[in-house]
Amino acid sequence: MDNARRAGKRPKNSALEVELDFEHNVRPPPVITEEVTASLEDLIRKRIAENNFDDVQRKSSLPSHVPDQPRELDETKSQRGLAEVYEDEFMQKTGLTPVSSAADGLRKEAIQLFKALCVKLDALSHFHFTPKPVIEDMAVRQDVPALAMEEVAPLMVSDAQMLAPEEHFAGEGVYKSDAELTREERKRRRARRKEKAKAEKKESYRRPNLTNIRAQDATGSPPSRKRKVESQYSKSRKVFEELDTTNKKAKVEAQSEVLKASLFKL
Repeated sequence: MDNARRAGKRPKNSALEVELDFEHNVRPPPVITEEVTASLEDLIRKRIAENNFDDVQRKSSLPSHVPDQPRELDETKSQRGLAEVYEDEFMQKTGLTPVSSAADGLRKEAIQLFKALCVKLDALSHFHFTPKPVIEDMAVRQDVPALAMEEVAPLMVSDAQMLAPEEHFAGEGVYKSDAELTREERKRRRARRKEKAKAEKKESYRRPNLTNIRAQDATGSPPSRKRKVESQYSKSRKVFEELDTTNKKAKVEAQSEVLKASLFKL
């Protein structure tokens, strides 16, 4: 940096005459040669001969308003009262009832004809691309594929034929902890436990006790029930009385031992 010249010591615009290399982010333009010019001219002539242009075609503007449909006038005498007519108009304006028109019947008929046509067209492809209708029921889980592969006739398919081999012969799987179980799996496990406990309880009532049967076979008579023996030391007063009598007996025995020893000394 010591050998660098300052702006005051070098002539004006002297850096513009130095050839420097810069890195540009823009792709460099192609070099114009005679071959490139000839290829462009050939492409232009070909486009003109084929009438193939990239110009945007003009689009016609859409109408700003939709023309009203002609109303059909009914010349027959109405069987309804004026109050009922006003009531229907008010309900339609407020949106409480759908607006009905004479074209509703034609629209429903067209929908039915279109559905019948779709069924016939799907039958040509053996219902290969027809998805199974979705049943909106949150409590029912069906093991069926999204696409039902079936023939033209019959239209019914058994659910057993749709299951995969791993679904027929499903193993026990990996053990899951309580935190990994879903809500439906917890409900199923709780229901299985309740059914098992209920079955065991019902079986215990039907099956007699094996201990009582063995005791009856050994003695020839049914086993007698033992009376419940109450403890003599259920109260604190009895405990202290028993301790007092024990201490007195110990003192008397000690005195008798002393008397016996004194007799032997004499």
